[in-house]
Amino acid sequence: MRFRNPVGLLAARTGVAYGWFVVACSFALSAMVFGTIYSYTVFFESLRGSFGGSYATLSLLFGLQTLVAFGSAGVFGFAIDRYGVAPLLVVAAVLLGVGLGATSQLSTFSGILAAYGGVAGLGLGIVYVVAYTTPARWFRERSTTATGIAVSGTGVGIFAVPPAANRAVLLVGWRRAYLLLFAVFLVVIGISVLTFQRRPTVADPADAQVPAEDATVTLRSPLFGLVFLAYLCAFVPSYAVSVYLVEFALSVGLPRWTGVWAVSGFGLAGIGVKFLTGPLSDRAGIAPVMAGFVMVMCLATIAVVTVPTQVGLLAGAVALGVGYGGVDALLAPLVRSFFGADRLSSVFGAVTPAFGVVGGLTPIAVGVGFERFGSFVLPFVLAAGVGAVAVIAFAGLAYFER
Repeated sequence: MRFRNPVGLLAARTGVAYGWFVVACSFALSAMVFGTIYSYTVFFESLRGSFGGSYATLSLLFGLQTLVAFGSAGVFGFAIDRYGVAPLLVVAAVLLGVGLGATSQLSTFSGILAAYGGVAGLGLGIVYVVAYTTPARWFRERSTTATGIAVSGTGVGIFAVPPAANRAVLLVGWRRAYLLLFAVFLVVIGISVLTFQRRPTVADPADAQVPAEDATVTLRSPLFGLVFLAYLCAFVPSYAVSVYLVEFALSVGLPRWTGVWAVSGFGLAGIGVKFLTGPLSDRAGIAPVMAGFVMVMCLATIAVVTVPTQVGLLAGAVALGVGYGGVDALLAPLVRSFFGADRLSSVFGAVTPAFGVVGGLTPIAVGVGFERFGSFVLPFVLAAGVGAVAVIAFAGLAYFER
């Protein structure tokens, strides 16, 4: 008997275009990817209690996972374009099961570093590329809006998963909390595999205007280099602050819950703004809008350390989330606008290691800075300075966008 895709049947019965089911799954996948990554801050205290170690040493877990997840995206982007989305999601489910399952059982920090940072990081890398590049293939005129809605799951995940993980840690311990995290991830991936079995049925006519050159030629172009530089520096402020929101709160004498809810505020703020990025970029251009959002992140980073109160920390985290969410929603659309959709997963995957580099190194550098100077002020200010480089780079890209 021929298998009938239940998602396709649901789309036919409801009259909803199949592409919006793709958007919904991408939303859920992006929520789980970033909810998992940013839940690290609520596991930090438990891990330190179990294994000891300095801030810089423990930050290796977040740093390695981020480096692996985003650094491996280049390889997975090419694989997705060649083998399809659904098979790679199955691979991701296996990697996440092994990685998070082993994390819940291992008794050495080095073992957890390999399982959580390495194996689970590879699974996150696959899911990330799928969630960010698949919606754009299903829409013509509304591709930026569809992508913005899909990646708004990032903010939902950052808002909802850390408090839920924190509650799970308190109720069942940090080890079982990781198993619960994987169980939810598995359900989301399973539904997504069913949905992504169907190939896109529409294409953007504008893609025909973009030369369909080999992806390796694109990666050697000066334009790609400028995009990579912009992406390399853009998220330094957010990685510097968001990873240490709980620890920053404790360091300035604020209650722990302030830092936990600051993480959620950071994620929540990024949700709504992603619905505005489409209209904003249509009016002003993608690159200028991204420059503005990075500037917001830089100013928010400075604000956090200059107003170290409960209100100041929560407000700063929200502003940081607005900037982060705006840039995040336009990552794939910017790549598509310059390089087309034909090899979107490949080119987007190639630029994604920029996030991996800063995600891997920034938390470690901030941890070293805190232990050296006894404060987060200087590391945060320097991170804002690096973010300013991205503002300049996006301004340069705006010239090419005309």
